[in-house]
Amino acid sequence: MKKRKGFGRFLLIIGVLITGGAIFVLKKLKNISKSYDKLTLFNNEEIKFDTEDDIKDTAIAFSDASIDFTDLDITEASIKLLILFSNVKIKVPEGWKVILNGDKKSSNLDESISEDSIPEDNPIILNIDYDISYSNVKITN
Repeated sequence: MKKRKGFGRFLLIIGVLITGGAIFVLKKLKNISKSYDKLTLFNNEEIKFDTEDDIKDTAIAFSDASIDFTDLDITEASIKLLILFSNVKIKVPEGWKVILNGDKKSSNLDESISEDSIPEDNPIILNIDYDISYSNVKITN
């Protein structure tokens, strides 16, 4: 009978830890949403920026997302990305130069952009400031 009491306490402790961890993560994500204009959470989402005004600093967590810049007509743009535990594909038009700056932790960042299509004088520039953790990010034309 004592073994069952011990096992029940063990399960109770595990349940409390899981619940506490989930509450901590949700509070953290709520604070993150205040710092970013767009938040994608536990979702499969396609984000499409059609105008310069559409570009919003974006946080993506526990999601599978794609970010599409192909319909934008700009000379330069900047975006701040926070990507946590996610798979993200970023698509830019040919001829764009992407400048990456940020931190990644236990993540893969693959920039597969054709350098041949980027004009030497006055290229279109996309600045991406990123913070990536436990995620896979691929940038392509």
